[in-house]
Amino acid sequence: MDNTELIARLAQLASELGPGLEPAGANDHLQDVVETVRELLGAAACSIAVVDNYQETLVFLAATGPGADQVVGSSMPLSKGIAGWVVASGQALTISDTKHDTRFADDIAASTGYVPTSILAVPLQTADDVVGVLEILDAEAEPDASTSRLLELLARQATLTLQTIAVFDNLGTALLQALGKAAQDDGDLGVALDAVAAGLRGPTRALSELAGLFYSLGRLGPEEQSAAIRILASFVAYAKLAAPQP
Repeated sequence: MDNTELIARLAQLASELGPGLEPAGANDHLQDVVETVRELLGAAACSIAVVDNYQETLVFLAATGPGADQVVGSSMPLSKGIAGWVVASGQALTISDTKHDTRFADDIAASTGYVPTSILAVPLQTADDVVGVLEILDAEAEPDASTSRLLELLARQATLTLQTIAVFDNLGTALLQALGKAAQDDGDLGVALDAVAAGLRGPTRALSELAGLFYSLGRLGPEEQSAAIRILASFVAYAKLAAPQP
């Protein structure tokens, strides 16, 4: 296999490895969330979509209710629909009559076989960005104070799951980029990880830097590894205490 074929193969593996590294049950947990929300609000259907900033799309990872089989795995442009508006604004949105709201993408709804009359869309939001959208279709009534609190907790669980999925996706891609560079340059993996990290932006760069540190740590002795673990555990505990509470 020449270098061109090797790089092409590594690129393919990069797209496959991230989902393969995801913790078992991540998508099952999202499915549990949509089913619980649907039951909580007496809704006809419910779904969760994740933001794919690279493709500028929303990808549906979980759904329940009519049309669920068509919804899961489908995608829509970030610039379109109620969900797209929620991502752009970072605000929840309630639509009582979709026929009279120009933001509603009726063509996308029709493709699933179910066109709702009302929609409640909630942003799945971290401290920095909107990572997804929870959509509730044709709920029996608007949530009251106690139901809203439960909905908020379920949305937070879904957000944490989406963050976990993103971490594994990015780490898998970053590691394989480094492996490709190491194979091409016939160099050391640690050096390649550093080089990849220097050329990346955002979360993927940070993950590449972490991967490089863990690689270097793995080559140290057990005492040094134990000391590093204690330091990292102390920092994580401090960060959790310092983080704003929901």
